[in-house]
Amino acid sequence: MPKRILDGDSLWKSGKISQVQPPRFRAEYANMLPLAMANGSFECDPRAIWATVYSYNRPDVTPEDTVAILDEFERVKLLYRWKVSGHTWGYWVGIEKPGRLPSQARQKERHERTGEPVPQDELRVFLGLEPIGSQQETIREPIGSLGLGLGSGLGSGSGNGNGLGLGSGSGEGSGEGNTVTKALRERNENQNPPESQNRNLSLKRKAELQEQKQKQELLTSAIEVYREQHGREPDDRAFGIICSKNHIPFDLGKTLLLESVVRVNHG
Repeated sequence: MPKRILDGDSLWKSGKISQVQPPRFRAEYANMLPLAMANGSFECDPRAIWATVYSYNRPDVTPEDTVAILDEFERVKLLYRWKVSGHTWGYWVGIEKPGRLPSQARQKERHERTGEPVPQDELRVFLGLEPIGSQQETIREPIGSLGLGLGSGLGSGSGNGNGLGLGSGSGEGSGEGNTVTKALRERNENQNPPESQNRNLSLKRKAELQEQKQKQELLTSAIEVYREQHGREPDDRAFGIICSKNHIPFDLGKTLLLESVVRVNHG
Protein backbone atom coordinates (compact mmCIF):
# COMPACT_ATOMS: atom_id res chain seq x y z
CA MET A 1 0.00 0.00 0.00
CA PRO A 2 1.37 3.47 -0.88
CA LYS A 3 2.81 5.71 1.83
CA ARG A 4 1.62 9.28 1.50
CA ILE A 5 2.55 12.51 3.31
CA LEU A 6 -0.23 14.49 5.00
CA ASP A 7 0.07 18.28 4.95
CA GLY A 8 -1.18 19.16 8.43
CA ASP A 9 -1.79 22.89 7.88
CA SER A 10 -3.68 22.29 4.63
CA LEU A 11 -5.69 19.47 6.20
CA TRP A 12 -6.68 21.33 9.38
CA LYS A 13 -7.59 24.58 7.62
CA SER A 14 -9.15 23.21 4.45
CA GLY A 15 -12.22 25.13 3.32
CA LYS A 16 -13.35 22.15 1.22
CA ILE A 17 -13.17 19.73 4.15
CA SER A 18 -15.20 22.18 6.25
CA GLN A 19 -18.00 21.87 3.67
CA VAL A 20 -18.26 18.07 4.01
CA GLN A 21 -21.57 16.93 5.51
CA PRO A 22 -22.24 15.31 7.87
CA PRO A 23 -19.16 16.44 9.87
CA ARG A 24 -18.27 12.87 10.88
CA PHE A 25 -17.25 12.19 7.27
CA ARG A 26 -14.48 14.83 7.40
CA ALA A 27 -11.86 12.72 9.19
CA GLU A 28 -12.18 10.03 6.52
CA TYR A 29 -10.32 12.22 4.02
CA ALA A 30 -7.05 11.62 5.89
CA ASN A 31 -7.97 7.95 6.24
CA MET A 32 -8.45 7.49 2.49
CA LEU A 33 -5.63 9.71 1.21
CA PRO A 34 -2.99 6.89 1.23
CA LEU A 35 -5.03 5.12 -1.47
CA ALA A 36 -3.35 7.44 -4.00
CA MET A 37 -0.56 5.91 -6.07
CA ALA A 38 2.57 7.80 -7.10
CA ASN A 39 0.78 10.06 -9.60
CA GLY A 40 -2.16 10.74 -7.24
CA SER A 41 -4.75 8.49 -8.88
CA PHE A 42 -6.27 5.27 -7.53
CA GLU A 43 -8.97 2.74 -8.35
CA CYS A 44 -12.12 4.22 -6.84
CA ASP A 45 -14.41 1.23 -6.37
CA PRO A 46 -16.39 1.87 -3.12
CA ARG A 47 -16.61 -1.77 -2.03
CA ALA A 48 -12.91 -2.39 -2.65
CA ILE A 49 -12.07 0.77 -0.70
CA TRP A 50 -14.30 -0.35 2.18
CA ALA A 51 -12.59 -3.75 2.21
CA THR A 52 -9.12 -2.14 2.23
CA VAL A 53 -9.65 0.81 4.57
CA TYR A 54 -12.49 -0.09 6.92
CA SER A 55 -13.30 -3.81 7.07
CA TYR A 56 -10.47 -4.73 9.47
CA ASN A 57 -10.91 -2.27 12.34
CA ARG A 58 -13.82 0.06 11.53
CA PRO A 59 -17.05 -1.92 11.99
CA ASP A 60 -18.89 1.41 12.40
CA VAL A 61 -18.37 2.20 8.68
CA THR A 62 -20.47 0.21 6.21
CA PRO A 63 -20.05 -0.19 2.43
CA GLU A 64 -23.03 2.17 2.05
CA ASP A 65 -21.24 4.72 4.22
CA THR A 66 -18.20 4.46 1.95
CA VAL A 67 -20.33 5.26 -1.10
CA ALA A 68 -21.79 8.30 0.68
CA ILE A 69 -18.36 9.51 1.83
CA LEU A 70 -16.91 9.35 -1.69
CA ASP A 71 -19.95 11.13 -3.15
CA GLU A 72 -19.58 13.91 -0.58
CA PHE A 73 -15.85 14.30 -1.26
CA GLU A 74 -16.65 14.62 -4.95
CA ARG A 75 -19.40 17.18 -4.27
CA VAL A 76 -17.00 19.56 -2.48
CA LYS A 77 -14.30 18.91 -5.13
CA LEU A 78 -11.83 17.12 -2.89
CA LEU A 79 -12.14 14.10 -5.18
CA TYR A 80 -12.33 13.85 -8.97
CA ARG A 81 -13.62 10.60 -10.53
CA TRP A 82 -13.65 9.33 -14.12
CA LYS A 83 -14.07 6.01 -15.95
CA VAL A 84 -11.59 4.06 -18.09
CA SER A 85 -12.70 0.82 -19.76
CA GLY A 86 -15.55 0.41 -17.27
CA HIS A 87 -13.34 0.98 -14.20
CA THR A 88 -13.75 4.05 -11.98
CA TRP A 89 -10.61 5.97 -11.06
CA GLY A 90 -10.20 8.70 -8.47
CA TYR A 91 -7.79 11.58 -7.92
CA TRP A 92 -7.32 13.72 -4.80
CA VAL A 93 -7.44 17.30 -6.02
CA GLY A 94 -4.28 19.19 -5.00
CA ILE A 95 -2.21 16.12 -4.14
CA GLU A 96 0.23 17.06 -6.93
CA LYS A 97 1.60 19.95 -4.84
CA PRO A 98 5.34 19.70 -4.00
CA GLY A 99 6.26 17.22 -1.27
CA ARG A 100 3.03 15.22 -1.31
CA LEU A 101 3.90 12.64 -4.00
CA PRO A 102 7.11 10.81 -5.05
CA SER A 103 9.29 12.77 -7.48
CA GLN A 104 8.94 12.41 -11.24
CA ALA A 105 12.35 10.73 -11.30
CA ARG A 106 11.18 7.95 -8.97
CA GLN A 107 8.04 7.51 -11.05
CA LYS A 108 10.02 7.25 -14.29
CA GLU A 109 12.40 4.72 -12.76
CA ARG A 110 9.36 2.71 -11.61
CA HIS A 111 10.30 2.72 -7.95
CA GLU A 112 6.65 3.57 -7.26
CA ARG A 113 3.40 2.25 -8.69
CA THR A 114 1.41 4.75 -10.72
CA GLY A 115 -2.28 4.75 -11.54
CA GLU A 116 -4.27 5.80 -14.57
CA PRO A 117 -3.12 9.20 -15.95
CA VAL A 118 -5.43 12.02 -14.88
CA PRO A 119 -7.30 13.65 -17.81
CA GLN A 120 -6.19 17.23 -17.23
CA ASP A 121 -8.75 18.99 -19.46
CA GLU A 122 -11.66 17.11 -17.85
CA LEU A 123 -10.23 17.83 -14.38
CA ARG A 124 -10.07 21.56 -15.15
CA VAL A 125 -13.68 21.54 -16.35
CA PHE A 126 -14.69 19.72 -13.12
CA LEU A 127 -12.96 22.47 -11.11
CA GLY A 128 -14.64 25.22 -13.14
CA LEU A 129 -11.45 26.19 -15.00
CA GLU A 130 -10.84 26.66 -18.72
CA PRO A 131 -9.50 23.54 -20.49
CA ILE A 132 -5.84 23.80 -21.46
CA GLY A 133 -6.62 22.98 -25.10
CA SER A 134 -8.92 25.99 -25.48
CA GLN A 135 -6.46 28.56 -24.12
CA GLN A 136 -5.16 30.78 -26.90
CA GLU A 137 -2.47 33.42 -26.84
CA THR A 138 -3.90 36.93 -26.94
CA ILE A 139 -2.70 38.88 -29.98
CA ARG A 140 -2.50 42.58 -29.31
CA GLU A 141 -3.55 44.91 -32.13
CA PRO A 142 -2.86 48.66 -32.24
CA ILE A 143 -5.85 50.93 -31.78
CA GLY A 144 -5.86 53.67 -34.43
CA SER A 145 -5.65 53.99 -38.23
CA LEU A 146 -3.05 52.91 -40.65
CA GLY A 147 -2.83 54.64 -44.14
CA LEU A 148 -0.78 53.98 -47.21
CA GLY A 149 -0.10 56.73 -49.81
CA LEU A 150 1.30 56.48 -53.29
CA GLY A 151 2.54 59.44 -55.41
CA SER A 152 4.12 60.05 -58.81
CA GLY A 153 5.54 63.12 -60.61
CA LEU A 154 6.61 64.05 -64.11
CA GLY A 155 8.69 67.08 -65.16
CA SER A 156 9.84 68.46 -68.52
CA GLY A 157 11.72 71.60 -69.64
CA SER A 158 13.09 73.36 -72.67
CA GLY A 159 15.51 76.32 -73.05
CA ASN A 160 16.73 78.88 -75.54
CA GLY A 161 19.67 81.23 -75.33
CA ASN A 162 20.99 80.99 -71.85
CA GLY A 163 19.37 77.55 -71.29
CA LEU A 164 16.53 78.61 -69.03
CA GLY A 165 14.13 75.73 -68.43
CA LEU A 166 10.80 75.25 -66.73
CA GLY A 167 9.50 72.06 -65.14
CA SER A 168 6.32 70.89 -63.47
CA GLY A 169 5.25 67.82 -61.53
CA SER A 170 2.26 66.44 -59.67
CA GLY A 171 1.70 63.70 -57.10
CA GLU A 172 -1.31 62.05 -55.46
CA GLY A 173 -1.68 59.76 -52.48
CA SER A 174 -4.54 57.86 -50.86
CA GLY A 175 -4.89 55.60 -47.81
CA GLU A 176 -7.46 53.69 -45.71
CA GLY A 177 -7.32 52.62 -42.04
CA ASN A 178 -9.32 50.32 -39.66
CA THR A 179 -10.16 52.14 -36.45
CA VAL A 180 -12.14 49.29 -34.80
CA THR A 181 -9.90 46.47 -33.77
CA LYS A 182 -10.73 42.83 -33.23
CA ALA A 183 -10.26 43.25 -29.50
CA LEU A 184 -12.93 45.94 -29.30
CA ARG A 185 -15.37 43.94 -31.41
CA GLU A 186 -14.96 40.90 -29.19
CA ARG A 187 -15.50 42.98 -26.06
CA ASN A 188 -18.73 44.44 -27.46
CA GLU A 189 -19.98 40.98 -28.41
CA ASN A 190 -19.31 39.69 -24.89
CA GLN A 191 -21.14 42.65 -23.35
CA ASN A 192 -24.15 42.18 -25.64
CA PRO A 193 -24.73 38.42 -26.08
CA PRO A 194 -26.99 37.44 -28.97
CA GLU A 195 -30.62 36.60 -28.37
CA SER A 196 -29.98 32.93 -29.13
CA GLN A 197 -27.53 32.75 -26.20
CA ASN A 198 -30.12 34.19 -23.81
CA ARG A 199 -32.65 31.68 -25.13
CA ASN A 200 -30.23 28.79 -24.50
CA LEU A 201 -29.64 29.98 -20.92
CA SER A 202 -33.41 30.04 -20.34
CA LEU A 203 -33.80 26.48 -21.64
CA LYS A 204 -30.90 25.34 -19.44
CA ARG A 205 -32.54 26.87 -16.37
CA LYS A 206 -35.82 25.10 -17.13
CA ALA A 207 -33.98 21.78 -17.43
CA GLU A 208 -32.23 22.39 -14.08
CA LEU A 209 -35.55 23.12 -12.36
CA GLN A 210 -37.10 19.97 -13.85
CA GLU A 211 -34.14 17.86 -12.68
CA GLN A 212 -34.38 19.41 -9.19
CA LYS A 213 -38.10 18.56 -9.03
CA GLN A 214 -37.40 14.93 -9.98
CA LYS A 215 -34.73 14.64 -7.29
CA GLN A 216 -37.11 16.12 -4.74
CA GLU A 217 -39.75 13.52 -5.60
CA LEU A 218 -37.19 10.69 -5.36
CA LEU A 219 -35.99 11.93 -1.99
CA THR A 220 -39.49 12.34 -0.55
CA SER A 221 -40.48 8.84 -1.69
CA ALA A 222 -37.31 7.27 -0.21
CA ILE A 223 -37.90 8.99 3.15
CA GLU A 224 -41.49 7.69 3.21
CA VAL A 225 -40.19 4.15 2.67
CA TYR A 226 -37.68 4.63 5.51
CA ARG A 227 -40.45 5.81 7.87
CA GLU A 228 -42.58 2.78 7.03
CA GLN A 229 -39.68 0.38 7.58
CA HIS A 230 -38.22 1.93 10.76
CA GLY A 231 -41.13 3.82 12.29
CA ARG A 232 -39.10 7.00 12.73
CA GLU A 233 -37.47 9.88 10.89
CA PRO A 234 -33.97 9.22 9.40
CA ASP A 235 -31.01 10.65 11.31
CA ASP A 236 -28.07 12.32 9.52
CA ARG A 237 -26.35 9.04 8.80
CA ALA A 238 -29.46 7.40 7.37
CA PHE A 239 -30.30 10.55 5.44
CA GLY A 240 -26.79 10.61 3.95
CA ILE A 241 -27.19 7.01 2.78
CA ILE A 242 -30.59 7.82 1.25
CA CYS A 243 -29.06 10.76 -0.61
CA SER A 244 -26.14 8.66 -1.84
CA LYS A 245 -28.37 5.88 -3.17
CA ASN A 246 -30.32 8.46 -5.16
CA HIS A 247 -27.13 10.28 -6.33
CA ILE A 248 -28.09 13.49 -4.49
CA PRO A 249 -25.41 15.51 -2.60
CA PHE A 250 -26.10 15.74 1.14
CA ASP A 251 -26.48 19.55 1.26
CA LEU A 252 -28.75 19.59 -1.80
CA GLY A 253 -30.85 16.86 -0.19
CA LYS A 254 -31.31 19.00 2.94
CA THR A 255 -32.36 21.95 0.79
CA LEU A 256 -34.81 19.89 -1.28
CA LEU A 257 -36.32 18.39 1.87
CA LEU A 258 -36.80 21.83 3.43
CA GLU A 259 -38.44 23.17 0.24
CA SER A 260 -40.77 20.18 0.21
CA VAL A 261 -41.84 20.83 3.82
CA VAL A 262 -42.41 24.54 3.11
CA ARG A 263 -44.49 23.72 0.03
CA VAL A 264 -46.67 21.31 2.02
CA ASN A 265 -47.19 23.84 4.84
CA HIS A 266 -48.18 26.60 2.41
CA GLY A 267 -50.23 24.33 0.21
